[in-house]
Amino acid sequence: MNVRQWSLQERLDFIRQLTDHSRPIGRHQVKFQGTVEFRDVYKVDLGFPCYRLANGRTQAAQSEIISTEGLSSNFFTADPDSAEALKRQDEILRKMILTGTDKQIVEILQRDEQTEPLFLDSSGYVINGNRRLRAMRMLVGQNETEYTRFKHVQVLFLPPCTQEDIDELEAKLQWLPHGRSEYSWVNKAIVLRQRQQRGWTVEKLSKFFEMIKKDVQLWIAMLEDAEAYLDERNQAGQYSRVVDHQYAFQELQRGRRKCGMDEAKKQFFTYVSYMMIDDAGETGGRLYDNIPDALKFLDDIADQCHVDLEIESTTTDGNASDGLDLLGDSEGSRYEPLIPVVRNESRKSKVRAIVRDKIEQRKREEHEQQGTTYCLREARKALTALQNVRSNLDKDSDVDGLESILNNIDAASSQIRMILSQR
Repeated sequence: MNVRQWSLQERLDFIRQLTDHSRPIGRHQVKFQGTVEFRDVYKVDLGFPCYRLANGRTQAAQSEIISTEGLSSNFFTADPDSAEALKRQDEILRKMILTGTDKQIVEILQRDEQTEPLFLDSSGYVINGNRRLRAMRMLVGQNETEYTRFKHVQVLFLPPCTQEDIDELEAKLQWLPHGRSEYSWVNKAIVLRQRQQRGWTVEKLSKFFEMIKKDVQLWIAMLEDAEAYLDERNQAGQYSRVVDHQYAFQELQRGRRKCGMDEAKKQFFTYVSYMMIDDAGETGGRLYDNIPDALKFLDDIADQCHVDLEIESTTTDGNASDGLDLLGDSEGSRYEPLIPVVRNESRKSKVRAIVRDKIEQRKREEHEQQGTTYCLREARKALTALQNVRSNLDKDSDVDGLESILNNIDAASSQIRMILSQR
């Protein structure tokens, strides 16, 4: 079955006739514009509803298509009825319902009837239910006879409304309810930023999306980091490359805050983190462990880069130093000359090796150091425990078995002293 796209004027004429002259098949409760009410539900042709291009779930995929295919930046926003844009939106939605948890939408519809109406605005654009609509169209296309029940779909029409009304409804229906398919972290962050750009305060975002305020700000900052990373790699808009690295960008945000006011250190740490994200599969361990390690040993990494790459440090007045102040007080002299190096494609492999080797070396040294001081640390813990027993011991304390434990402590202490005397 071929689904014909209805024009805007056709939809408007049909909605007018439908609501004026046809009886609804039922009613459905919806909270909209601050009011809970029952709205009429109608059955319409499968081709009648129009996908909404400004769909929060599809923003990242749209950006990726624009980037990889060199399309105009307003390809999906210039005309909500663009045949070409709607065709690509159809492809995006099809890919979504065939992957991940969204496959449940298809599996449910294969077994059951449509149980909830699609929410359409007063012009016939789908406000809620774009993926279900695509699934029903796919099933009818596969077997028109078996899925004839979806040749006409249930819809309700929302009253004329503002973009803010739509944003609030989308937050309530798609983000929050349990059992709904998860947004990726990228799509969540894009939605948060879009709402912020439309005038939503952090307080309103926090309330509607049930997030603490600092997390709202963190997610938007993480998205900007991810976009900066993609820009640096000449992959702007290709969000699929970062969707699996949520925690890496979270650790990057935390690490930069720990750099304080040292901008050169922040930049060097950022570009080192970018390289680790590039090699997520080869770095070993987990990115959200390795990135904090890179910050922890950043001074050592920088110093090794100076030595191995023969980079001259600079003094605070910008002049080349004689190398004697490499480990001096000026953090700028350590990091600033390395920033162009770590961004240089021809030298990245060397820097990458230095980062990996230095982290492994310093972690190994720390482990060995912990081993040599293990006995001392455990003895201090034992002393603290005994002092706590002494300070809390009174006539009401349960001391059953305490004498036996103390005897064992005395015996162990004597054995330790004997070992020490033989060293």
